[in-house]
Amino acid sequence: MLKWLRYIVLAGAALAAAGSHAQLRTDQAIPLGTGEMTIDTGPAAHPIPMQVFYATPDRITPHTRVVFVMHGAHRDASHYRDIWTPYAKQYGFIVVAPEFSQEQYPGVWHYQMGGVFDATGKREPPDTTAYAAIEKIFDTVRRKFRLNANAYDIFGHSAGAQFVHRMVLFWPQAHIRLAIAANAGTYTVPDTGVPLPFGIGDAGLDRATLAHAFATRLVVMAGSRDTNPNHRLLNRSAGAMKEGPNRLARAQYFFDAARRAAQQAGVPFRWTFQIVEGVGHSAAGMSAAASKIIGAQQ
Repeated sequence: MLKWLRYIVLAGAALAAAGSHAQLRTDQAIPLGTGEMTIDTGPAAHPIPMQVFYATPDRITPHTRVVFVMHGAHRDASHYRDIWTPYAKQYGFIVVAPEFSQEQYPGVWHYQMGGVFDATGKREPPDTTAYAAIEKIFDTVRRKFRLNANAYDIFGHSAGAQFVHRMVLFWPQAHIRLAIAANAGTYTVPDTGVPLPFGIGDAGLDRATLAHAFATRLVVMAGSRDTNPNHRLLNRSAGAMKEGPNRLARAQYFFDAARRAAQQAGVPFRWTFQIVEGVGHSAAGMSAAASKIIGAQQ
């Protein structure tokens, strides 16, 4: 009888301990380390469940920062999360890599252009855009990790860099602290004489929106070896070729045009241009350089 009583007491203690541990995980919302979660990013009438991959440092406080990492045209968010996982631990920030699938965000206009316009240049409803999805993911991450952060950093490579620099231009409501656009294949130049997607001639951007964009901290980044004019993923349409024969040239063209536009408008210009020496069209190489910039920020 005593033996069975002892067994019951021990079993109860074990269950209590297990319950306490489960409650702890619930309080933390999602486990630390690497993982994925599904977040509804669509408007209330049309839910869009999105796979979001993440990596955390070993310890999170209310002051831990959030860094969005935007994938390229292959829509391989888990790959980008894996590249950035060591930096999450090294610099102590949470990496968030949302996957904008072809099914939910098909083609260039829905991903690289952020879903702000359709292929005819008509404005889409704001709450259906890819940029609105970023804001919803940020709100969810803040809540789940119990963060005080009111802004995030965002990095994008290749197609992701197209996403990022256009978010700076077209989405002034974004809570961006620092943006880095690395090795974009094409750019939307702030030139009213050039139509979408290569200029803003028919985008309806007013002076205040452009001023806000130029005041946002954006690093236009390009690899010194990303100079292949025949790269299989490089856009060689007439509009793209006017920006330059390769990604390095196009990045320089975009930055110089933006700086002139800001000067002509008489507004502050906080963008910088950085060439990463010895790196070509490499997500890993550009991420290493970008993580140092983000990691150095306070």
